[in-house]
Amino acid sequence: MLVKVTNRVSKEQSMPTVIMAGDFVFVPHLESGMFLSDVTVQLIKCLENLTFVLTDAGVELEDIVQMNVMFSSIADYDKVQAVFPKFFKNELFVRNVMISEFESPGCLCQIDAVAYKKSKNHEPQV
Repeated sequence: MLVKVTNRVSKEQSMPTVIMAGDFVFVPHLESGMFLSDVTVQLIKCLENLTFVLTDAGVELEDIVQMNVMFSSIADYDKVQAVFPKFFKNELFVRNVMISEFESPGCLCQIDAVAYKKSKNHEPQV
């Protein structure tokens, strides 16, 4: 069963509907802070927004199993990598990092993610 999750939205954020499918929470692209010219600040805002969206869906950052991080310039790679330890103690998820152009002017980065919502019926098998 697919369920759309309503989430918090402000004028500066592009926060599409979150879809829950079984025990998985799918978060389509998030971008934020396009009026800011620094990829670090934009990525921090994206990850803060991801935290809000996941919370609204009943999961946390630690429940992420896969994330795509897209940014506009390879020159920003080290800046992007430096942000993640501030949000994740243990990066126990698959993270893909890629360079991309964006439709929104001023957008320097976007993220999307898949999280696993632990059901009361079973735990994932390792």
